[in-house]
Amino acid sequence: MLGVITRESPWGRYYRKKKEGGHSFYRLATFHSYEETVKMLADAGFKVEKVVSTLFQAPDEAREMEPAVDGYHAGAGFTVIVAGKGA
Repeated sequence: MLGVITRESPWGRYYRKKKEGGHSFYRLATFHSYEETVKMLADAGFKVEKVVSTLFQAPDEAREMEPAVDGYHAGAGFTVIVAGKGA
């Protein structure tokens, strides 16, 4: 299971700005697109089994918990990818 903040999401853009500003934590972060992440998993022999997305509130507006929704949504701030190598 992999939890990601994708590069193209509102939260990814927010944290990339922090990185570019030299933030001590985010300056070392690497943000990948959803497609790049899925390709890296496939290249490593993993098959995506399930994807859920959440955190549709903007970074400066997040105030409450949100339920996860099935599938990948570019507008979500957080995506969980469940992948396995199979039997």
